[in-house]
Amino acid sequence: MGHESLGGDVKSTAKRQPSLIAGSGHPGSARLWRLRISVALFATATLVAGYLAWVSLHAGSVAGCGPQSSCHAVLQSRWAYWFGMPVSLPAMAVYLLMIGLAASRISRISHLREPRRNAESPAVIALCLVVIAAAIWFTALQLFVLHAFCAYCLSAHLAAGIASAIVLFDSFGRHSTVANPPVLRRSVVLAGVLGVTLMVGGQLLVTRATNTVTTLGRSTITTAATPAGRIIALANGLIQLDLAALPRMGTASAPHVAVVLFDYTCSHCRALHGLLVQAEKRFADQLVIVTLPVPLDASCNSLVAQTSAENQHACEYARLGLAVWRTRPEAFERYSSWVFAPTRPPAVESARQYVESLVGADALRTALGDDWIRQQIQINIDLFEANSKRAGAWQMPQLILGNTISVGAVPTVEGLYVLLREHLGLGRAE
Repeated sequence: MGHESLGGDVKSTAKRQPSLIAGSGHPGSARLWRLRISVALFATATLVAGYLAWVSLHAGSVAGCGPQSSCHAVLQSRWAYWFGMPVSLPAMAVYLLMIGLAASRISRISHLREPRRNAESPAVIALCLVVIAAAIWFTALQLFVLHAFCAYCLSAHLAAGIASAIVLFDSFGRHSTVANPPVLRRSVVLAGVLGVTLMVGGQLLVTRATNTVTTLGRSTITTAATPAGRIIALANGLIQLDLAALPRMGTASAPHVAVVLFDYTCSHCRALHGLLVQAEKRFADQLVIVTLPVPLDASCNSLVAQTSAENQHACEYARLGLAVWRTRPEAFERYSSWVFAPTRPPAVESARQYVESLVGADALRTALGDDWIRQQIQINIDLFEANSKRAGAWQMPQLILGNTISVGAVPTVEGLYVLLREHLGLGRAE
């Protein structure tokens, strides 16, 4: 009976003085501070992820991440997307959910309503495991696959990872109110593994293929016949070139002109190339497609500070392609299709041997020594820079149609036909 009285006194005292649980020196106080810190860290990660998602959805450029930066290579890679959407979107949703769950736990602790067994904990723990695994996964991709780093991404993963570790400590620490028998631990780990599998599978199985169309106030591409030939004016007339001298698909006399800027090492450029081949055949003498290689390779492109793993040797592929054009124009499309055929470009030495089989070793040496190739690549780079600044997007490929620039991969040939119809006036595909 004495024990019952003592118990009643303790409970009564706790009700009268809730500050005991949150006061200095009490275990509950440390838990509150840990959880508040985790909320602040998740909020930081949410803000960063939200900013990246907004920029991606609006096809803009992240502050400090132009084509010369390492983070550009990360944010424009296939690994920046999950099931075709920016990874920052599901990340932001998870972070917001964690903020809500942590805030709910803070409220219960503060009001002395923390249950003996927290029913939310299995889901919380599984989410924490997924967040930490995601931080490891995306950091490893940047380190071992892309060989480039995004400060925004790393800061978000670091903040969320530390926050998740804090929550896990709170769930399994000495003062945890969570019962964690073996069956529960196995279930939580299994849920975490399934979450990680879904995350990685969404990146490996689905490749994003979307484009953003920007219509500019003044004409982006115009042509004019002069005594010297048919001149194509680009970037508001700042760049003027002889259409007949440019690498292209189709006849230079075709009334409708499209210009594509591409990189032989770019996966989205590979997809668009196949669509352009179909479009050129479909519209025959009505359409000429000027194809200008822009290597995203620091060895010949001053806009790129560090070449990503995906774009290695892009300058050499471009030089070989332009050498084919200068030596044997009718074989240029054959070379481009050959490079674009596999998932990744063939080895540089194989590409060189293939070009030699097309034009001959002596002719190739002569063409590669022609300064026209260097000058044309620089012109293409200048055009890419001008377009990217005006469109607010630095992605590849870029398809110029009249006063419109389509940035990024076009998902289907039907989508390409829509662009050609709306911006060049070409008829509907049969």
